[in-house]
Amino acid sequence: MKRYLILLGVFAFGVQSREIIHRFHPIQVTASRLISSLAAETREVSVITRHEIEQLPVRSIPELMQYVGSMDIQQRGFGSVQADFNLRGSSFEQVVILLNGVRLNDPKTGHHNADIPVSLEDIDRIEILHGHASSMYGPEGYGGVINIVTRQAAGNQTRLSVTGGSYGTIGSSVSQQLKTGRLSSVMNLEHYQSDGYRPDTDFKNFSVSCISQWKERYHTLHLTTGWIEKDFGANGFYAPYPSREKTRSLMTIFHHTYHPLQYIQWDMRIYGRRHHDHFILDSQIPEWYQNKHWSQSYGAESVLCLRMASKTQVAVGCDYIKETMESSSLGDREHNRFGVFGEIVMQLFRRIIINSGLRMDCHDQWGTQISPSVNFAYTFLEGFNCRVAGGRIFRAPTFTELYYNSPSNIGNPDLKPEHGWNIETGCDVYKLGYIMSMTLFQRSETDRIDWITMKKEDPWSAVNIGSTKIQGLSASVSRDRTNPFSWKINYTWLNQIQSDRVYRSKYQFRVLRHHLNMCVCFHGPWDIVTSCQTGYRKRQKESGYWLLSAKLSRDFKTGRCFLEAINLQNTVYQEVIDIPMPGRHFMGGVELKMKY
Repeated sequence: MKRYLILLGVFAFGVQSREIIHRFHPIQVTASRLISSLAAETREVSVITRHEIEQLPVRSIPELMQYVGSMDIQQRGFGSVQADFNLRGSSFEQVVILLNGVRLNDPKTGHHNADIPVSLEDIDRIEILHGHASSMYGPEGYGGVINIVTRQAAGNQTRLSVTGGSYGTIGSSVSQQLKTGRLSSVMNLEHYQSDGYRPDTDFKNFSVSCISQWKERYHTLHLTTGWIEKDFGANGFYAPYPSREKTRSLMTIFHHTYHPLQYIQWDMRIYGRRHHDHFILDSQIPEWYQNKHWSQSYGAESVLCLRMASKTQVAVGCDYIKETMESSSLGDREHNRFGVFGEIVMQLFRRIIINSGLRMDCHDQWGTQISPSVNFAYTFLEGFNCRVAGGRIFRAPTFTELYYNSPSNIGNPDLKPEHGWNIETGCDVYKLGYIMSMTLFQRSETDRIDWITMKKEDPWSAVNIGSTKIQGLSASVSRDRTNPFSWKINYTWLNQIQSDRVYRSKYQFRVLRHHLNMCVCFHGPWDIVTSCQTGYRKRQKESGYWLLSAKLSRDFKTGRCFLEAINLQNTVYQEVIDIPMPGRHFMGGVELKMKY
């Protein structure tokens, strides 16, 4: 209790000071609930820009996220039909996924968190906050936060694209941007399918989205609606059978911003998400075992940001989420959660930034959780920033972990929430067009949830396995992308400390010990842009491997064309145990743009 009182004291304290202009990060939605971008100076934050999205050889959001430091994307096959997001050695359940600041995490299982109802064409940027985030976003704020920010129409434009490549892969999309007066809208329709790179890995993906904005002097209204449907072979995804799965997801977000004065802003969001999953364990004998799940998440959020002093800002707010489940194997379930939170950022003596947050979550099943955080930054010299941060983290079990029952997996209704603490320190340098960053961190966890078994032939059971620690170092250096020759290197080292165990773990002990990414982009003659990406990955007690990909693209007045080569070395590797990934393959396409 004493430490909570101390943190409340820091939260309530504010002073006036002269502002220093910081240039390490653009304005962030993810790193803070505040209007100010100062809070981002106290944390490790990564941003994938629209420019980078167009340069990298990727076709989906999970493929794009592979190039982020500290990020471990574990895909089950080709086309990102299913992928798990892991940050700083977290599990796929311990990362918050946001779309324009609204939570997308599936209450049934984190395996569906990549069913994001927008395409790459809809995205303006992706912001990644590394480390503790429960004081801002509540459950799952262990490894960090991924916030997908959609783009707004810049004018009237129609875009048509066609892609094709290895494994009988074809895709097409149509995008329409409209802007008239105060109203703008972006509509996108996309289809993507493949015959698969091995038996029972074919897929058909379809998505449609509409992102609209109406803006006047003090008010801005946003409406985001997206639908995504996936039908795919799930060979060996959860058990050694030729499984089949079909998922559908619908998301609607209404966001109202009231901004009457420069330092007063009120945001209100109302949203809903419905997800359907139909799983057949063995497609050859579908009557043996199959199940259907319908999960729903409905919520509302209100945040008020105020400038209390010349360089002190405060945000206070509350949110409510209702999660329900209708399932043939999990039964009918319902959870309700209410949260209140506050955050403050202030500058002291022109060089010190203090950012503190406190949140309380009340859940009808696992009770009350209090999550404080305190983050500091100090500017030694212009372009040189040091930081220290710490905070409490927690995660509640999902419906699958609590209630699932199949021949391969058995849930546990007596599970307790995970909780722990994250501490980190680091520095950032911005000089002569180079950006350098390094962070040391440690996450201490208690009551971590994992699926375990004592014998190979036994089913997996969900249990609280006890305490564990994740220690790590992340470092990155990049050259300003405005230069014709730009590059970025990031490296992450992780060490997992766990007491002696006598069980087999499904997810716990596959942390990436070494993760190196290198990306190079060169604007050459005839306006051809060449980008190359290589990376090295080594998990604990597993062999390491290298991956190499490249992309050639050229912009024309009315469009662009590209050619991609993925896994050029034809490396044999697995991101999920017993699911081999594709070998060398190629993609190419043409995009036409018509402005009027």
